[in-house]
This record gives sequence, C-alpha cells and structure tokens, in this order.
Amino acid sequence: MAVTIEEIARRAGVSAGTVSRILNGKNKENRPTIAKRADRIRRLAAEMGYRPNAAARSMITGRFGMVALLTCGDLGFDFFAASLMHGIHHGLEVRDTRLILNEINGNLLANPDFVPRLFQESAVDGVLVNIDSKLPTTAIPYFESQPMPTVLLNRKHAKRSVYPDEIMGARLATEYLLKNGRSELGYFKLSTSIPELHYSVQDRYIGFCQAMDSAGLSAHRVIQGHSEDPGYPHKMGNSVPKALSFLDQFPDINGIVCYSLIDAVVMHTAATQRGMRLGEDLDMIVFHEREAHSNIGIPIHTMLVPFGQVGIEAVNLIMASQKNGQEEARGALVVPYTDMFNATDQTVQPVAAIS
Repeated sequence: MAVTIEEIARRAGVSAGTVSRILNGKNKENRPTIAKRADRIRRLAAEMGYRPNAAARSMITGRFGMVALLTCGDLGFDFFAASLMHGIHHGLEVRDTRLILNEINGNLLANPDFVPRLFQESAVDGVLVNIDSKLPTTAIPYFESQPMPTVLLNRKHAKRSVYPDEIMGARLATEYLLKNGRSELGYFKLSTSIPELHYSVQDRYIGFCQAMDSAGLSAHRVIQGHSEDPGYPHKMGNSVPKALSFLDQFPDINGIVCYSLIDAVVMHTAATQRGMRLGEDLDMIVFHEREAHSNIGIPIHTMLVPFGQVGIEAVNLIMASQKNGQEEARGALVVPYTDMFNATDQTVQPVAAIS
C-alpha cells in the first residue's frame, strides 16, 4: 500500500500541510532549524518509500511532468540518432521531466483522425516528432493545429521545427578539405529509393557548391543519383561499381565530401580497389553523429551533426511554450554545426578553426 503524506506527518510529529509543502518544494527554509527539519522529513519520506501522486499533482499544476517522443518503427521510418536522444534527455533532466516513447505505425500518419486522437489521449506536456522526411506533408497540419506544444525534429519546416544547418555544415566540410590543399574536390551520394528526400540531401549539396564557388573552383565532380536514374538504379551490390565509375570519371580527384557514412564506406572500398591511399592520394569527409573512425575503423574526417543540441533546443522550445503560450513553438530553429573530427590527429576540434 502506498505511503501517504498523513503517515509521514504522524511519524515526524508535524502537520500534513507542513509535509506537503516540504515534499513539493514550497517550504520556506530561511532559517537553519527549519531547513534541518525539512531535511529530516525528506529523509523520512524516502525511508518510508513515499512516492508523490502524479495524477493529483497534474490536476493541481495542470502539467504532467512528461514529454512524448513520437517516432515510427517501420523499416525506412526508423532513423534517429542516439545523440539526439541524449540531448532530449539532458534537456528534460534539468527540468525534472521524463520522456515517453511512442512508436507508431507509419500508415497511421496520413489518417486525419489518428493524430488528433493521439494528442487527446496522451497525458504529456508536449510532443517531439521524429519521423523526418517520411512524415507525409499532409500530416503536418494535424500536428500544427493541436493546442499541445509540438516540435518537429530534424525536419526543415517553417513552423515548430528544430534542425541542423546542413548548408553550413557542407560548406565547412568542403572548406576543410580545401584548407588541407585538396582542390580537386567531388561530392558523392549513393542513389536512394526514398520518395521524398530528406532536406539534408539537397542542402549538403548546396553547401558544397557554395564553398567551391567561393573558392573560385568548379563543383562539377558530382554523382548524386536517384532511384529514377537509369544509370544507377539502387539495387543491392551495385554501390561499389557506382563509386568506381565516379573515380574513373574524375581521375584527378583528391578529396571527396560524402553525404553519409555508407557513402564513405563504399567510396573507401572503391578507392582501395583503384590503389588510392587514404590521407595521401585522397581525403574524405563525411557527416555523422559520431566520428567515423569509431564506427568503421577507417580514418575519415567527420562533420559531427549536432543532433544532441537539436534535442536540447527542441526541449527548450517545448518548455517555453508551456510557460509563455503556444506561439513560442511556431517558429523554426536552425542549429549550427560546431565540431568536426580530424582523422589525421584523432581529435575533435571546433569548426571555427576551419576558416
């Protein structure tokens, strides 16, 4: 049976109101004797196994002390970075708020009745939506129309969204290779079968082109195929031949900006087959949440995608909305890149050192 405030009060020899104020952090402990009594009562409550009544507290405060992360476990919908989760937890922990994970069927996202019902039935103070490009555009208005604070994660959207600045990240990645004397640069991304490409696909390519243009160099060494591309249909086993074709098409290349970790692995395999030595004949840089070396054992430079900060800022936006009203969550927040992993000296360095 749950321990009550009244039982703690009897054991402590004080009123139930005093115990309630102390356990709810509302007691004025401005004198040593009062502070000492409060500490004794808190220790006694812990020894007796007291747990606060969350339902009763939510009725009084109008808040549940919980935020939901909405994601999808369906194949092709299920990506989210561990560092994003760490950032969300860090942002919530300092506010004594907990996280609930809601994994839903992707087919329900386009159901006009499902999303409103999800909000009505969830006992949380806000929802973080992490379904990136696979979230149908038609479903976004359902989230935007809800009174509960909602934030889209890693989705480039004008309202209620927090996402990394991928154009800036790609510019910095390209500038780093240029600074290291690699002027014959290319951009490589394997083709994809995703119907609606994630915004980072286009933005990273734009950032690469901008950096090359600023340096007065051509950005023509590019293969960024799609599923419709007859030359490079995305089928199992054709990835390395595509990378080999890329190297054959641009034999003078000495640096490559790779869209993702799989692109870097494939390109490294192809370069090895062509007898190219990483760090000597060729330098590569890739985008990932952790340094590529720790994932694949290959010394590839890594632009560290700031997913952790995305999680923290998303929580900040949710909490600001609770305090100041839903308008606080209506804008978009773009998170800058701050760090990269230098595979040459095996250290993480601030991106400010690149330029």
